[in-house]
Amino acid sequence: MEVYWVRGEQLYAQTIRIPRTLGIGRASLEMLLWGPTPNNREGFQTALPLPAEVLTAGNRGMDWGERVLLRDLTIVNGVARADFSKELLANAGGAARMLLIRQQIEQTLLQFNTVNKVIITVEGQADMLEP
Repeated sequence: MEVYWVRGEQLYAQTIRIPRTLGIGRASLEMLLWGPTPNNREGFQTALPLPAEVLTAGNRGMDWGERVLLRDLTIVNGVARADFSKELLANAGGAARMLLIRQQIEQTLLQFNTVNKVIITVEGQADMLEP
């Protein structure tokens, strides 16, 4: 399967092997949340906050965990609903970063033929990734 990373301000797919699982969508998003391998040859990065950024975020709340978690993923009638923990908003930036975060999540899920549309929520709230 593929996970979508950032290089510059463009998305790039990276094929990654994941052990066979019925929850391939969830496994793909989990790989995305851990970020690309450090010092990868392709220069891939991620717009999603990694643990180091979550832990030092200026907007960090007292109840925040150490990293972004996928709270829930459902796929019903072609619509994937991915709900993430509040840590996804660590150092929430401008429009460009929010767009890249959305695109990374959407493209990673849209590769599956059971997904036609992606809805992203944070702690159950929609439109949290808007600039």
